[in-house]
Amino acid sequence: MEVNPVSGSDVRRLAQSFGLFVGIALLSQLLFPMLAVGLSWALPDRLVNWAFFWPQVTLFIFGLTEERSPSVIVVDPPSAISLAVSLWVVAGLVFGRMTYRFSMDRRVALAVWAVVVFGVALPFLFSALGFSPYLDGP
Repeated sequence: MEVNPVSGSDVRRLAQSFGLFVGIALLSQLLFPMLAVGLSWALPDRLVNWAFFWPQVTLFIFGLTEERSPSVIVVDPPSAISLAVSLWVVAGLVFGRMTYRFSMDRRVALAVWAVVVFGVALPFLFSALGFSPYLDGP
């Protein structure tokens, strides 16, 4: 079995893809709630709620609860945030590995799509395990 060595340019492109994914994920934490507040008059209520609570749903800022008793926090906020950040880093590494050979414009488009898909899938994954993020808001 022959192993292909990884060139320096491949490592650089992989790091660019990873950084792109993480950068867009961090930017989404700021932009989605601001868009929800600023465009709440024009967007459907479900979309406004989804965008407003995006940071809490994707980073578990206030911890995780059991779905059967949503008022009781079972995973404290620091542990929940560490878990969420770890999952985002792994997703970024997978994204980087899968897209490093693509052109930059294609990687940007795929990163936006991947951040939204991963952010939406994350609560469903934890819901399947019996947990949900604790949400705090108006």
